[in-house]
Amino acid sequence: TSKTWTAEELTAVMKNHIFKTVQHFGKRCASWDVVNEAINGDGTFSSSVWYDTIGEEYFYLAFQYAQQALSQIGANDVQLYYNDYGIENPGTKADAVLQLVKNLRKRGIRIDGIGLESHFIVGQTPSLADQLATKKAYIKADLDVIVTELDIRFAEEPYYTADVQKQQAADYYL
Repeated sequence: TSKTWTAEELTAVMKNHIFKTVQHFGKRCASWDVVNEAINGDGTFSSSVWYDTIGEEYFYLAFQYAQQALSQIGANDVQLYYNDYGIENPGTKADAVLQLVKNLRKRGIRIDGIGLESHFIVGQTPSLADQLATKKAYIKADLDVIVTELDIRFAEEPYYTADVQKQQAADYYL
């Protein structure tokens, strides 16, 4: 991030990194988090060295290179995931992720699943109905759905009263 890249240079760096990493670990990994946290809450791409230099094409190239690298070593059963937070319930961001999945598949690029980071705030977790609806939408899009992270944090004091701990426990139960 401390260097000024051209799109061509950074694309070559990304391709090299993906191929070398996949070749190094081979079939020892069951899945790869190919792209992480690429989408803002409003459904647009978030700023990163990849997006700011290459544009949204970086997203598709990352999955394409991962698919090619796995194919090259005969590890086509290794799963490819997109991972993000804020996509556990219906809304603009979840819709944008589903559109990215459609775009990948239109290009003949594989994506196998969605990783839900699930960073929640006590008393503000998405409802069970919303979480189920979103997971069903991903499953309907023929995606595996996994919870890759889960935390339900205290956002304001008092942090550890019996009532907020009870609420946190109820939120985890969802």
